Amino acid sequence: MSSAPFRRLKELIHFELSGWRLSEVLWLIFCCALITAISWRTDTWIGLLSAVTGIINVILNGKGKLSTYLFGIINVLLYSCIAFEAKFYGTVLLYSLYFLPMNFYGFLSWSRHLNNETYEVEKRRADTRWRWIISGAVLLLTCGGGLILQLMQGSLPYLDALITALSIVAMAASVKRCLEQWVLWLAADTITVVMWSLAYCRSGANLATLLMWILFTVNGAIMYFRWLAEIRKQNAAQTSPPSHPLGVPDSAHVSLTIS
Repeated sequence: MSSAPFRRLKELIHFELSGWRLSEVLWLIFCCALITAISWRTDTWIGLLSAVTGIINVILNGKGKLSTYLFGIINVLLYSCIAFEAKFYGTVLLYSLYFLPMNFYGFLSWSRHLNNETYEVEKRRADTRWRWIISGAVLLLTCGGGLILQLMQGSLPYLDALITALSIVAMAASVKRCLEQWVLWLAADTITVVMWSLAYCRSGANLATLLMWILFTVNGAIMYFRWLAEIRKQNAAQTSPPSHPLGVPDSAHVSLTIS
C-alpha cells in the first residue's frame, strides 16, 4: 500500500514525458534559455524563477499536459510577490485568491478527461451562448474592478482590471478545456506586455517578467491554432462513418450474405 503513491507519481511522470514533438521540446528549451540568458544578471531570483515556471506552465497547458497545474501553483506564488512590489494589487488578488485554488481544481478536472492514447487533455469549443456569457463577464468585471482598484490607488486601475477580468474568464475556460481560453489569454497577455513595459521604463527592473509576458503572447497565438487543428481533427473523426475491417463497405457485405 505504501508504494501506491510512488507508483502513481511514476506513471504521471511517464505520461507527462510522452507524446512530445521535437519542435515542441525545442520551443520549451528556447523560451526558458532565452529568459535565463537575458535576465539572470539583472533580475531577482524570484523574478527569474517566476518567468521560467510561467513559461513551462503555459507551454504544458498548450500541450494539454496535467502537470501544467503543478507548475502553475509555483508560478502563482512567485508572481504574486512580484506584482505586490509593483503595486498591481488587482493582479495580486487575482493570483492569490483565484488562480491558486483554480490550479488545484484544474488538476482534478483535467485528470478526469485525459485521452488514453495521447495522455493529453481532451479539447473542445464553447457554444454561442457561452461565448456571449464570456463577453458579458469580461465587461462587468472590468468596470467593477476598475472602480475598486481606483479607490485602492493602484497603478493603471482600469488596465489592470481588464487584465484581471480576461484572466478570470480565461482560467475558467482553461479548466473546462475550451479553445476560447487562448483568445482570452492572448488579449490579456498583449495588454500585460504594455503594462510591464511601462513599469520597466519607469524602474528598469523585472526584465524577466516583461520577457515572460512577451513569450506568453507568442505562445498563446501558437497554441490557439494548435488546439483548433486538434478539435477539427477530433470532430472529423467523430463524424466519419466507420470502415469495415477488411475495407469492404457495409452494403457490399450485406449483399454477399446468404439468406
